[in-house]
Amino acid sequence: MSVPPAQSQSRPIRRPRFRPLIVGAVVAGVALLAACSASGSGTSADPPGDAQTTTTASAAATTSACMAAADAYLKPYQQLETTLPASYAPLQTKPPAGGSIVHLIGPLPDEIPLSQAQQAAAQAIGWKFTALSFNGTVEDLDAKFEEAVAMKPTMITLSGFPLATIANPVAAAKKAGIVVVLADVADEPTGYPGFAAVVEGGVVYNKVGELNAYEFMHDSDCRGNVAIFSLPYPILTVGTNAFTETVHQHCPACTVSVSELQDSDVGTAAATSEIVTKLQSDPATTYVYGVIGSVVSGLTAALRQSGLSGITVFGADPNTDAIAAIRNGTNKWWVQYGLQFNGWSMIDAGLRAMETHKPVPDSGDYPLGLLTKESTPAGTSLPVVPANYQQEFEALWHVSG
Repeated sequence: MSVPPAQSQSRPIRRPRFRPLIVGAVVAGVALLAACSASGSGTSADPPGDAQTTTTASAAATTSACMAAADAYLKPYQQLETTLPASYAPLQTKPPAGGSIVHLIGPLPDEIPLSQAQQAAAQAIGWKFTALSFNGTVEDLDAKFEEAVAMKPTMITLSGFPLATIANPVAAAKKAGIVVVLADVADEPTGYPGFAAVVEGGVVYNKVGELNAYEFMHDSDCRGNVAIFSLPYPILTVGTNAFTETVHQHCPACTVSVSELQDSDVGTAAATSEIVTKLQSDPATTYVYGVIGSVVSGLTAALRQSGLSGITVFGADPNTDAIAAIRNGTNKWWVQYGLQFNGWSMIDAGLRAMETHKPVPDSGDYPLGLLTKESTPAGTSLPVVPANYQQEFEALWHVSG
């Protein structure tokens, strides 16, 4: 799921613009004020405490408004969803027999459970499943994509790479009548067959960024400083931009910084060392936002070894390490949008494109779970929201039992 920075199609972070105010002096008014002051019939300035009191009251009002906005946004997420949204309607007919799926799997550890979920979904509908691994470069991805097209499957799935990086093999897939389903991209599907469906697109990532922003503001009483650690994927920039813009809109007392790690460092001491170095260089930063679970794997131990304390860790798309950290209290919260659920929803989107012969865009109606120590189910497994997603998808596909 790696895209060179030059390929990025992310939109820039928008910050407020401030225009300088040019104040002209009015000589007559100044003279009159001086005269009043000299005669004792007026005052030249407010009492020293008034300005400070006004500033304090204004800051308190801003903080109060920030907390109110956070509480209002977070209210629907106080309970985890137990069923699929109503927009997931049943297919008209059972998927045709004899189909096949090829999943192009990149080097990130998070892609393994995604691939396993797609394999389980393929088995549920009686289709053949194949995973082709690539090393994370565009060149190797294109080669493996062409290999997948040559296998003539019904569907090809891929996560994280925008259409611009795979335009040629996608065109070959379209010519061969193959449905291509992309996840974690901001692109819109272009037609059927070919690039026909998107799952977890820009709408979802905007929501993930906003949800984490409001929870961060709520948890810090609207005065926290956070460091985001991301990866070189355009879709992740969509989410970090949404987070940053939401915080800037509501919380002038908060600060946000964004650092980009490399794929090869994820899950290693290099990533945790970079995070620790950032925190040591800026002691005022006490929140760490990992854009996916594996970004902060091993961070708790690294913080302890470095002597750093009082750091609140949170993020999106948790892995088993992140969920274990929630359960033991070393991570504060994670927004779950589910590798397992994503795998099944990619197959679902492809089936809908096949049935309608129309593109299936990212509707944004995607179940998100705000996982905290209180809301995370007990046990050791990675929770999925909703928990019975497999049975619900099977019912939608008419393959239950």
